[in-house]
Amino acid sequence: MTKQTCTLVFKRLVLSASILLSSTAFAGYVYQFEDSSGGTENVTLMVEGHHLRITSQDKGSSDMIFDASTSTMTILEHDRKRYLQLDKQTVAELASQIEDAMAEMEKQLASLPPAQRKMMENMMKGKMQGMGEALPVLSFNRTGESDTKSGYDVEKVILLKDGVATSELWVADWDDVEGSEELMVSLKAMAGMFKDMMKAFSKGPMAGMIGANASSNWFGQIEDLGGIPIVTAELDASGKAKSQTSLSKVEEREIEASAFEIPKGYKKQKMKM
Repeated sequence: MTKQTCTLVFKRLVLSASILLSSTAFAGYVYQFEDSSGGTENVTLMVEGHHLRITSQDKGSSDMIFDASTSTMTILEHDRKRYLQLDKQTVAELASQIEDAMAEMEKQLASLPPAQRKMMENMMKGKMQGMGEALPVLSFNRTGESDTKSGYDVEKVILLKDGVATSELWVADWDDVEGSEELMVSLKAMAGMFKDMMKAFSKGPMAGMIGANASSNWFGQIEDLGGIPIVTAELDASGKAKSQTSLSKVEEREIEASAFEIPKGYKKQKMKM
């Protein structure tokens, strides 16, 4: 190979590398979940590397972006063109604020006459439902019942909240779902963050909201679930399905880097208690 040929090959390699490095799209997977019960709870999951985006097709809804490498959750509020960000430091700071606020509130209540204190406590319980209550205990009942859903071999698993069935999940093994390796990393990291949030906010005014969401939150229990739900049915008090979402499509395609970025013009919303 002549010196001139080597130079030409080197230039082409540099050009190819620069094109790859400047590319704004990366190969990833897109998962589409459709509400098969007649509702509008259609959700799209996009995953590429350590990035995950969950998009709801409801108008005026919020999207969520999660970075598994930093455990950072970004919630985009499109109607208000703003975003909220949660990471481990933010959760710790909010938990500290809650603890300080609760301590101050207890101090003020202690100085009130018994009758007035009781009245104030009852008023607060009405406004902050679930505050001071233990977080619900979530568990799975693996029925052993198998079926095929959306082309995947699945097992029927019941999600229980304090021993009461709240969701029916048809779960496929991770290895059977396309792109599952990257999806699993993101979901497990997000599950860890959910658990930290539940623990941090369990004593404050957000406890009731967190407890209610936990009743159908298999995300936070993904390690124990051991797979991904292809079909999820939310159950009413009688055990009948009141809504159902199903995985309708998995597509491998290029995803623009901007899908995991905060849109231009969106303002950061500070989180304070």
